[in-house]
Amino acid sequence: MKSWMISLLLLNLALFQLSGEGKKVVLHGKIGDDCIVNLLKNNHEIKKGGLVTENLFDVDFLILGHVSDDFEEAEISAIKEAVTNGSSLIVACQAWSWSYKDYGNRENSLVPINVLGAELGFNFSKETSKTPVEFNKELLSDIKYLDLNGAVPSPIKIDHDFTWLMKDIDDRLSAGIYNFGSGKIILLSHEMFLNKSNLVNQLLTIKEKHW
Repeated sequence: MKSWMISLLLLNLALFQLSGEGKKVVLHGKIGDDCIVNLLKNNHEIKKGGLVTENLFDVDFLILGHVSDDFEEAEISAIKEAVTNGSSLIVACQAWSWSYKDYGNRENSLVPINVLGAELGFNFSKETSKTPVEFNKELLSDIKYLDLNGAVPSPIKIDHDFTWLMKDIDDRLSAGIYNFGSGKIILLSHEMFLNKSNLVNQLLTIKEKHW
């Protein structure tokens, strides 16, 4: 191979490695392909290994989509420990469907994501809400509109001091952020939000001092 071609390849590799601050990310639950492609495109490392302490101790972000299986106690402890020690947790799901017989027929408090939420201070309602129409201009400056393609969110309740990120037309919370230990937790009212690259990219760059 000619020397100029080798130089060009090395330059392209260097530019790729320097394109943005890559984060270490662990994914769990229902995560759309669009989300995964966006993370890789922006030079983030998707770690494998599951929800165990050894795998989560150095991650920047843990992203949970719709979780259909119950968490093990050890998984909940590992998630809580990771966030307490500085990792960021993004939870994107809805809980209303679990109240229907065909989708689990469970009490709201027993929905897997709400079992985790009981330890971390949040709850996804069994009620439904609407597509968000109001966005926090300081934290989500690039977001003017989000199309959920017919997906139906669940309102969110947070038991800590928090900053709202998105609200629907009835002023119900569609997304919020709050500190937990040395880390932070970001809640989104439907897993479809993870496919919105402009939203996810902003969430991955929010700093504590910004709220």
